[in-house]
Amino acid sequence: MNLLINDKADLSDVKKLADECASCLLKKTPVCIHVSGVLGSGKTTFIQFLMSYMGVSSPVTSPTFSMVEEYELNEGRALHMDLYRTESVLDLESLGVLDVWDDYAVICIEWPENSLGYFPKADLHVELTHVHSSRNRQVRIQGLSEKGESIIHWMRHS
Repeated sequence: MNLLINDKADLSDVKKLADECASCLLKKTPVCIHVSGVLGSGKTTFIQFLMSYMGVSSPVTSPTFSMVEEYELNEGRALHMDLYRTESVLDLESLGVLDVWDDYAVICIEWPENSLGYFPKADLHVELTHVHSSRNRQVRIQGLSEKGESIIHWMRHS
């Protein structure tokens, strides 16, 4: 299993990692990314950087209340889900995204631990953790599929 770790990432490092990831995603779509971390760890910020690199010019905000936002990319569409408020599989079914899952080039899911196993397996898992006594974060990017492994490999060797 490939794993990429930056133990002392400041905001510019998070942007660089998101940009590197996005540049590879353009070649590997469709791809599903789980983004996890505690409140305020930078999940939405990572996704904002990712979407910006892929051509989204509109504001990218956390869809905490709507649970789902769609964005037009330079090539294809992206789906951004925030499952923080998910309480049951019925909440997930009501989103209707499985019916159109294959229509998206990139799917980013915040709070994937709340997906209750409902969605297909992710290709990448991005975990952001606060580093004690600093404004930095640890960023771990893990490949969870063959496609995800190849993205990590490409990021390491670019």
